[in-house]
Amino acid sequence: MAALTIFAMPAHWASYLINGDASGLDDGEIATIEAYLSANGDPRIFDTEGEPYFSWSFGRNGGNADGGDLVDYVVELNDGWPTVTA
Repeated sequence: MAALTIFAMPAHWASYLINGDASGLDDGEIATIEAYLSANGDPRIFDTEGEPYFSWSFGRNGGNADGGDLVDYVVELNDGWPTVTA
């Protein structure tokens, strides 16, 4: 059984993560997003929760950023992944 949880990821990824719209993202950034999702078990992204907020970085399971707006994404984890809240 899959579990729902929250991942904090860059806010400007939302259109790609939720709608598959890569407008405004270059190939390198798409590769970064895909690598991050793969490192986290390819979760299914449902929606965002709350307002964007600033953080100097995010680093859950291989993510990295040098400061910027993050948003909490509601995700479904695959079987076998622990439930973690950001």
